Amino acid sequence: GNRHTDRGKEREDEARNLYAMRHDVEPDRVAFVRNGNCGCSPDSFVGVGGLEIKDVLPHRQIERLHEGTLPPEHRWQVIGSLLVCEDREFWDFVSHSRGLPLFEVRVQRDNVKAELAEFREGIDKFCAERDKLVTWIGAMW
Repeated sequence: GNRHTDRGKEREDEARNLYAMRHDVEPDRVAFVRNGNCGCSPDSFVGVGGLEIKDVLPHRQIERLHEGTLPPEHRWQVIGSLLVCEDREFWDFVSHSRGLPLFEVRVQRDNVKAELAEFREGIDKFCAERDKLVTWIGAMW
């Protein structure tokens, strides 16, 4: 952690509450979610979807509001959350900076099927290589 992650943790509830008011929903806080050989820690579940919240500095928020797209540095986190939480239809990415509008992007499961398959394939490949390595090292004892 650092001062930015500490600030984000302090302001996450503020962003969640703004999102809840905007959409007239009650986000459900959840702990770590595990599904087979992978897992994630969503910031909340919202109805049939999920929620990822980031608190950012004002200049970054202005960039996001201007760009209007899911920031590439968070794309795989959102897709990974959809992969783990198979029963969720969408994942909302929310960026928050005090004094500026919320930035929101909804990622629909149906629109990222290829990325979900790619991620699943990568995880399975990694786990197979890990298992092979563990077996190989175990045989040395």
